[in-house]
Amino acid sequence: MLDDFGGNPVIYAHFSAGENGDRTKTLLFYNHYDVQPPEPLEEWESEPFEPTIKNGVMFARGTADNKGALVQRLAAVKVLKELEDGLPCDVTLMIEGEEEIGSPHLEHCLRKYHDLFQADACIWEFGSMDEKERVVMDAGIKGMAYFELICFGADIDVHSSLGAYVDNAAWRLVQALASMKNANNEILVDGFYDGVIQPTEKERAIAFALPFDEQAIKKLYGLKRPLITSDPRDAMIFSRRR
Repeated sequence: MLDDFGGNPVIYAHFSAGENGDRTKTLLFYNHYDVQPPEPLEEWESEPFEPTIKNGVMFARGTADNKGALVQRLAAVKVLKELEDGLPCDVTLMIEGEEEIGSPHLEHCLRKYHDLFQADACIWEFGSMDEKERVVMDAGIKGMAYFELICFGADIDVHSSLGAYVDNAAWRLVQALASMKNANNEILVDGFYDGVIQPTEKERAIAFALPFDEQAIKKLYGLKRPLITSDPRDAMIFSRRR
């Protein structure tokens, strides 16, 4: 357990390859043990921090994000270690406790303990099933491009009774948001797309080969509005930042 860099501890574990494995290669698993708060509590049909199995499915806060995937990986390591050949390569686990708040101290941990987490490949936190309960294994995900917008209208909190003549920072943000995206869901902020690399033809072909059932998605989430794209697979193609 690493806890001398600030924030919640990071759990480090390392398993060596078996006798016939490749000890020059290391696979890193990243997971986290923190979870989102359980509220609103009235929407739970069981106690959020008491695992409950219903129709063969375990319900509890954090089972999907991210403890279920973590336990699966630990089980896989255990099974492989017990086989005659053992693990095919070295395996390292990094399990942190601040993912849900943006991992503010993880960089400090990695700078201090970078030698422990050197790896040839990393498998990220999640594992999931699609709308038809097929296991999904992602070899890559779309990137993110974003920025933070902050608006100040006064040095102190102002009472709502002054709203007749004092500009409200919240409404300024609402007006700004309305100007940032057009009816085709294209971002209109100057320079927003400058760091985005378009996907290759091979990447597009892979994305378009993925199964996608629009009606099943709408039913799963109870969507009341049409999708905002004519082909979700096109919208989900990942972009890499420059």
